[in-house]
Amino acid sequence: MLGKKNKNETSGFAADTGATSTIIPKTRITGTFQSEGNIRLDGELEGKILCKGKVVIGPGGVVKGDVECNDADISGIVHGNIIATGTVHINNGAQVHGDIKAENLQMDIGAKFSGRSMMQIAAVAQVPNHAEKPRSENTEKV
Repeated sequence: MLGKKNKNETSGFAADTGATSTIIPKTRITGTFQSEGNIRLDGELEGKILCKGKVVIGPGGVVKGDVECNDADISGIVHGNIIATGTVHINNGAQVHGDIKAENLQMDIGAKFSGRSMMQIAAVAQVPNHAEKPRSENTEKV
């Protein structure tokens, strides 16, 4: 029916089926690629990757843009920043030219990384400052 969405569709995101969305070699995509699941890139993407799962950039994969994901496993080339809530793994022979912000960063010998890395730390509960002077409940002046 025109104008109605299938109840299994999501707006702008690949359905979370546990499957991996794959961009095969010799495929080129321009724009933003979004997925609720995992992504494997063996082709080229010029734009941005927004993924709630794991992003795998294969040995022939090239990304010219930023990557936001849970985990990233890089064997290809990334020209852009990577933000991951989990682990970024840069394999032997891979190249990352950009900043990385992640909870964990793992680099193999032979990996190339040109940029800054920032390690995210899980939220820490604020500890009350007990050094403050106690306030008197009686505030009358004599």
